[in-house]
Amino acid sequence: MPESKIVILGAGLSGLSAAAHLKTEYEIFEKEKSIGGLCRSRKLRGFTFDIAGHILHFKEKKAKDFIMGLLGDTLRRQKRNSWIWSHGSFIPYPFQANFQRLAQDIAMECSRGLAQAIKNKKKKSGSNGLCFRSWILATFGEGIARHFMLPYNEKFWKFSLEQLNHEWASEWIPLQDKGYNETFWYPRSGGIQTLANALARQGRRVRTRCEAVRIDLRKKEVLFSNGIRYRFNKVISTIPLPEMLRLLTPLPDRVRKALSELRYTSLFNVNLGLSTKLKSTKHWIYFPQKDISFYRLGISTNFSQSMAPPGCSSIYFEASYTKDNPIDKKNIINAIYGDCKKIGFPIREEDVKVVDSNDIKYGYCVYDKKRDAAVNIIQGYLNKHNVFSIGRYGAWRYASMENVMSEARDLVTGSSGFCKGL
Repeated sequence: MPESKIVILGAGLSGLSAAAHLKTEYEIFEKEKSIGGLCRSRKLRGFTFDIAGHILHFKEKKAKDFIMGLLGDTLRRQKRNSWIWSHGSFIPYPFQANFQRLAQDIAMECSRGLAQAIKNKKKKSGSNGLCFRSWILATFGEGIARHFMLPYNEKFWKFSLEQLNHEWASEWIPLQDKGYNETFWYPRSGGIQTLANALARQGRRVRTRCEAVRIDLRKKEVLFSNGIRYRFNKVISTIPLPEMLRLLTPLPDRVRKALSELRYTSLFNVNLGLSTKLKSTKHWIYFPQKDISFYRLGISTNFSQSMAPPGCSSIYFEASYTKDNPIDKKNIINAIYGDCKKIGFPIREEDVKVVDSNDIKYGYCVYDKKRDAAVNIIQGYLNKHNVFSIGRYGAWRYASMENVMSEARDLVTGSSGFCKGL
């Protein structure tokens, strides 16, 4: 039976980053026919489509230096040009820094609410224990909450905001400033796949079309769909945590229960290749309205014109759903055409050369009241058996591309002792 000191499951950014930093023996396996995970790009009839929107932004110098070392001048820095469709017009993102551009009565309501929230915050210490809805109201006031924050997040998450906690939010939702991604980087050509390809060149060949179907913790072996069994000392897994339910043996009842308590919001992504050149210079737009079928629209050719043939454009749409709040996937294209007409962003069906759609089961990990305890139980059990679950869905957290790559790097090179004894 083949044996490796470290088995890496998944060749997305987390798995590839771990492999790129490892100094010891490993094998990396990917169930799909190509690498990249959700950071894959697909070429169709001259267009390059990412699976939903992906951009790079850096908070950590170490991560930036590493990625820039991989991609160099193939990355282009851009100033964010993002907008919100609100009350029949476009205003710059974020809403809380630009509501003054709306009608006077709405702007005054938002301004008064924000001033009161700031005043109340000075009187109270901390926001521990608040649900996400209460945190929004306490942080931004009733006006901003009513006109953007509540409807957008209800539409996006598809869960009652009273069920969610707020601990994740302060890192990702800007207060009154321009936010964490005022500038971003994107490849000049090749789409976001360029990053995955560059990472893969740092490590060993990935075994594609190899899906893990069982992880036997007692025998310390992984069984793959092609019949191969691999012995391991340690496993780095980027498999979504809920999928562990069907792989792990043995699986104690408390861990099974914890896995069943994880909630997620799914994502349906539609990419359109257009035979015409869009005049808009916007990068992406947010839509809080219930009568608009998508929560975000992005123009890929404004990230890089190489995403489409000369004289053409590409545009992507993102809609979220859950098992209890489904969307009509069969008719969403027609809904998109109609909704674009509503917002003065007309797309003629005869101009659409290519339609590409992606149904992403695990789009966003939901931070509800059971999430932290469940993840701690699961990770504790896995770590005890030398299985280390990382990445956006392996660690079950809201994370950027930079975050997951840094997490993988720190696991194999940091003070965790992961490589000790190998």
